[in-house]
Amino acid sequence: MPVYVLHGEEVVEIGLRIEKNGRAFYLKASELAKVPDIAKLFKFLADQEQQHILQFRSIMRSGGEYRPPEAVAEEQSAYIRALADMYVFTPEFPPEVAAEKASAPEDAIGIAIGVEKDSILFYRNIEDFVPPRESEAIRELRRQEEMHLRLLTEKLQSIRQKGGS
Repeated sequence: MPVYVLHGEEVVEIGLRIEKNGRAFYLKASELAKVPDIAKLFKFLADQEQQHILQFRSIMRSGGEYRPPEAVAEEQSAYIRALADMYVFTPEFPPEVAAEKASAPEDAIGIAIGVEKDSILFYRNIEDFVPPRESEAIRELRRQEEMHLRLLTEKLQSIRQKGGS
């Protein structure tokens, strides 16, 4: 039985989908936020996700054909697909619906933290699936998502310390 390994462009497509969903969530959460600094944070994150979308499109244009090394086994390929399929947002639970269901700032931030954690995990695992010259761009995207996670975690801790929004 042949081993199926994701091609770099497939991984980039998954990354684009993740970033577009994250951006849609942040835009809707920003629109619904009743606390100005939380709305501002979500708007900033939506803008960041737009930059990530542009970076992925650049990777797609420059990537060309690429087959990962054979050391990247079928298990890892299946794992990447499972990550994409189990991402926070699904067709049954799109990003806009998730934002609308978040009844409190803590809920929206909790969803956002999940988005960023999933993104970090995804990016960490796809580095072997993109051309070597693009793996640094993927690492930079991961570092940016880690920064987003820190911002969100700090905001959530701040809200909890104040006893609400």
